[in-house]
Amino acid sequence: MSGHFQLLYNPTVHDLVLSALDPRHEPAAACQMMAPGVGLVETFVASNS
Repeated sequence: MSGHFQLLYNPTVHDLVLSALDPRHEPAAACQMMAPGVGLVETFVASNS
């Protein structure tokens, strides 16, 4: 359960995108709940570095 804004830093979504771009990539992230705002600061810092 992720909203649009959370998709950027959800590990499950990250794995699914990598799998779509590279068929040899094995998804590793387990589907899990993410509280709203988790990873938000890290996402902003990484995108502005």
